[in-house]
Amino acid sequence: MNSKSGISLIEIVVAIGLLAAVLAPVFLIFSSGNRNMEMTEAEFRAHNCAIEIMEQIISLPYKHIKSGTYTSSDVKNGLNFANSAILYKISENYESELKVEDMKEKGKSIFKKVSVKVSYQATKNSASKRSFTIKTMVANETN
Repeated sequence: MNSKSGISLIEIVVAIGLLAAVLAPVFLIFSSGNRNMEMTEAEFRAHNCAIEIMEQIISLPYKHIKSGTYTSSDVKNGLNFANSAILYKISENYESELKVEDMKEKGKSIFKKVSVKVSYQATKNSASKRSFTIKTMVANETN
């Protein structure tokens, strides 16, 4: 009787298959987490961009906040309010839109509604765009 102890090729192939089946979901979880981190970074930058533009506009005296819709190129080229340009320069990867509307009562401007929208690429390798909008009202305190 000749018995050999050891591992056969079939046992090795089965073990590797089981190991691959267990590790595949783990690798998918890590790659998904990485994509979510990229998206979070892009969202964070878009939020900061919108907040910075908004803060610069609402810090101005009411009479210097001009009503209108301003494109990304207006903002990127140093849009003028109160004889000075918006100082925050946004990256080429982000598109912004600034909208200022007069809210009137009895023919007098009592509020200005300010909206800042920033659009950005969802992830580095994606063609889809996402956007973030913030809005606020500025009161005319001189009346």
